[in-house]
Amino acid sequence: MENHNQQPAKLLASAAKEDENVQLGQIFSTRNPKDAVAGLSSGLKSIGKGVAGGVASLVALPVLGAQEEGALGFAKGLGMGVVSAVGLTLAGAGTGIVQIGRGIVNTPIAIHSKMSEKIWDEEKRVWYMYDLPKEVEEIKQEEAKMGKTQERVVKNTELYDILGVAPTATGGEIKKAYRTKAIALHPDKNLDDPTAHEKFQQLGNAYQVLSNPQLRAAYDQNGTVDEKNLFDSAQLYEVIFGSQNFESYVGELQLASMQEKLASFENPQLDQMQRIEHQMKLKQKKREVQCAVNLAKLLDKYIEDKSEDHVAFKTHVEAEAKELGATAFGGTLIGVLGYVYEEQSQIYLGFKSSVTAGLGLNNLSQSAHVMSNKVKVVSNAVKMYQNVKKEESKLKQKEGEQQQISKESLGSMVETLWSFTVLDVESTLRSVCIKIFKDSSIPIEDRVKRAEGLLIVAQIFKKYSQSETTGLSDVFQKFQGAVSPE
Repeated sequence: MENHNQQPAKLLASAAKEDENVQLGQIFSTRNPKDAVAGLSSGLKSIGKGVAGGVASLVALPVLGAQEEGALGFAKGLGMGVVSAVGLTLAGAGTGIVQIGRGIVNTPIAIHSKMSEKIWDEEKRVWYMYDLPKEVEEIKQEEAKMGKTQERVVKNTELYDILGVAPTATGGEIKKAYRTKAIALHPDKNLDDPTAHEKFQQLGNAYQVLSNPQLRAAYDQNGTVDEKNLFDSAQLYEVIFGSQNFESYVGELQLASMQEKLASFENPQLDQMQRIEHQMKLKQKKREVQCAVNLAKLLDKYIEDKSEDHVAFKTHVEAEAKELGATAFGGTLIGVLGYVYEEQSQIYLGFKSSVTAGLGLNNLSQSAHVMSNKVKVVSNAVKMYQNVKKEESKLKQKEGEQQQISKESLGSMVETLWSFTVLDVESTLRSVCIKIFKDSSIPIEDRVKRAEGLLIVAQIFKKYSQSETTGLSDVFQKFQGAVSPE
């Protein structure tokens, strides 16, 4: 009969044997690096993982063995730990060296590809000529696959009628219908109609329900929804930023997109979260492409304006900037747009813009700026968490009394939301700029003109920008009014 005490050792040996069959790609980075820098980064990561995994094995296996078989188990575990540590370390080093070598080999191709105006596909790991109109069509096809809707039976069509869409309408069709009607029914355009505000509010409520999968399903089944739970996020740009025109530049913010997707499920499971993640990636891709299309249309005005000083183009951008920067927070956000537009146009123009841009110093500045923003997000999030914990403690002590969020907690929340929004907007705009500058559907001369025009846009936007302090103070007041009504 088999000794029961021998089973743990066999299990450890079996586990070690199974580990030998695990592909290196599941532990170490074996993806094709685009150049020497990417190869070095990938290689160092693999070496680091190998060392870390080896040390973990060397420590863990003797301890597990000792727990099961005492001194004998410790000795066995130590032996297995040494073998595992050496194996993982060597495997990590080997994979790392290969990745560094692959990066060096790929560098000439990377240099040639960059000079040929190609861009790197992070998913397929290949260089390719980017084509903006082609990507627009690809996204439409992908959305068509995902957005096919089945016939649905609804108890009440009132909200669909308000938007002027069929109950089978896709999310995209609902959004398009809302935007069209919102422009036509806006109270500012219907000053003679005493019911204009009510109609506009009904339109917003209808969109809020039908654009949210969970609320839409409840409405289809019951014919009604609880209006107390409605918040018209579709008017977020008007309420906080001061102008819906921002959406054509930055698209739908990731915070709003995440809230919308997560609201589709009360308690999302792993498979649902994976589906949400896939949908979010597609939505972000579509967001970047649409913003690129919108920006390209604006810059077409610069290309088509053959005058030497481009007065018509500058006048158009001035009018747009004046509206976007009309509120304090709008002025803060337009400053972010101006910063990224200037940064990216200078990087693309190189020596045509400045010596520092030509020498690549702007790229270093961009990296430092992005890192600073990421640190800000983490710092503000930690600060917000600490304030919320303090708030919870205070509220428990004042049970039964009217409970209001403190200015300190609200302030840290606003700062966190803003820092996350800056990171989101800047990242999106950089992708947008790459798309319009690398768009092979137009001649390279026109791409250079796009960069020249964008530099003018940046300078005008920065002229109408306001400080971050002023903008955050403005949005703080709006948030305070919303959460602490008198």
